[in-house]
Amino acid sequence: MSSLADEKARAEKWLARRREYDPAGARNFATAPTIAFAPGETRVCWSHVSAGARPGVDVAEVPITPRSSGRVRVSCIGNFTNESESDAEISIRAIVDGAAADDGGSRTFRPGASGFVSFDFDCLLPLGRTSRVAVIASAPRRARLRSATLDLQEITKR
Repeated sequence: MSSLADEKARAEKWLARRREYDPAGARNFATAPTIAFAPGETRVCWSHVSAGARPGVDVAEVPITPRSSGRVRVSCIGNFTNESESDAEISIRAIVDGAAADDGGSRTFRPGASGFVSFDFDCLLPLGRTSRVAVIASAPRRARLRSATLDLQEITKR
């Protein structure tokens, strides 16, 4: 189980990677509310999406349309609680345009424990065409997603 210092270091690394972005590139950002899920996989529904979604409508896929390089960093962090009575590995992963894009991130939680699971990766997407990113959370037992953020950012700097 990771310590608070490990959690803080992971969060600082995630923030540092976000600073590489160029404001001229395409960007989208989404947040999710609390979601309880049963064993298996659950698609995260985003309650707030900065661009490309109607206000007040939950969406399962967050759009991005690259305009300069096509290189997009997909970053997601979720705050989870294991609500079962035994250890559980909770994981999250991304689906880009219907295909698994990365192995995602996972972490084992003790019963009743809370903490963060995150992932970030770069992918190449077609210029000028809207791609859609979904996030899947999974656990072998009952769990709760307390909150999550998804950041899609086109990277134009090397």
